Amino acid sequence: MNKQEILQKCTVDGMVVRLPAGQLERKLYNEVAQALQLIGGKWVGRKVMGFVFQEDPTELLAQIANGEKRNLKKEFQFFATPEGLAERVAKLARIGEKDTICEPSAGSGAMVNAILKLYGSDKKVSGYELMPLNQGRLSKIPQFELLGSDFLTCTQTFDRIVANPPFAKNQDIDHIYKMYDCLNPGGRMSVICSKHYQFGPERKALEFKKWIQSMDVYTEDVPAGTFKESGTTIETVILVIDKIK
Repeated sequence: MNKQEILQKCTVDGMVVRLPAGQLERKLYNEVAQALQLIGGKWVGRKVMGFVFQEDPTELLAQIANGEKRNLKKEFQFFATPEGLAERVAKLARIGEKDTICEPSAGSGAMVNAILKLYGSDKKVSGYELMPLNQGRLSKIPQFELLGSDFLTCTQTFDRIVANPPFAKNQDIDHIYKMYDCLNPGGRMSVICSKHYQFGPERKALEFKKWIQSMDVYTEDVPAGTFKESGTTIETVILVIDKIK
């Protein structure tokens, strides 16, 4: 059997996908495991002995079993923010008691949880998230209000914005410009950004670098390898930008 045939024989038990009975050749097992991991599965042994998902995997499993290629991380540019980094970004935001807060790419809630941990569990955070799986996770955080899927359509303004935007094709630049537009006068944004703008030759990167240099921006390098466990080795930096009153 090949990878697709094995996937077609997998079974769904609640939030768990189990492989068909029998020992798979190592190369074939790795191919099947990778396909399941790319749609959000995580192998759990012992009593479970299957790939565990956060949401019902039936539809996604059917898609890859029928030959469709899915990679949720790349499709939605979701690379989870490590807990320590999320707390550092949130701390730099210096959120006040009455500040309104937005997380433009809320992911699975790392930044939201960091804000609640540092500033109190009674804080309210509004935000956006494109990935349906993560929207489901965020719905379990009572203090979070989902405003929509695409932050670039936002028409509201906030006192504080804390974010880890998507990086592919300079999307972080577009998001940071939008964040600045959505800041109230005197507001602050604390955001993770790819370092690409510092050396990229394309017009968008050059203009963004010039824009950053024209402002009073605090920058802090993120240690190399911080996002390795999240599936990327991209080099990043924290930008803290205040909007003049």
